[in-house]
Amino acid sequence: MTQNSASRLLDQFVVRMPAGMRDRLKAAAKANGRSLNAEIVCRLQNEPPSIAEALIEASRAAARLEAAIAAAGMASSHPED
Repeated sequence: MTQNSASRLLDQFVVRMPAGMRDRLKAAAKANGRSLNAEIVCRLQNEPPSIAEALIEASRAAARLEAAIAAAGMASSHPED
């Protein structure tokens, strides 16, 4: 029997999970009143930024700050006319 529901037209992605992860996700889905798929999607949508993303943003902010400090230092180091 072929299912022709709208959800079947959405992107699909196969994921290999470590041993026991599927069971833990299924238990969490049941406790939250969601399907396994809905539980995974909810977790992905609510995932905070990764440590790597946070470090990249912090590095960019530090570079902007250093540039601003350098620009302010250069402006104050010019002798007045």
